[in-house]
Amino acid sequence: MDETLIISRFERLEKDVEKLKDANSQDSLKLVRIEEQLKTLTEKFERLEAQITQLLQQPQKRWDLVTASVVTAAISAVVAFFAGKLL
Repeated sequence: MDETLIISRFERLEKDVEKLKDANSQDSLKLVRIEEQLKTLTEKFERLEAQITQLLQQPQKRWDLVTASVVTAAISAVVAFFAGKLL
């Protein structure tokens, strides 16, 4: 009787170990999926960061163009004024 009880407990423990192995395997697969998703999100974040930086620089470029145009117009007006006085 004791031997039968020990064998049944041993078999139950073997089944529990198998269940734990299956659960561990499934957790490992889930972890791999999470790592892939994290990598994808990191890549997307880096691309978005680069795009945002580029967008933030565009207004500065526009203002640089406007400033250059105003300075050019002012210099042209001064040159035209003095050219008119000389002629």
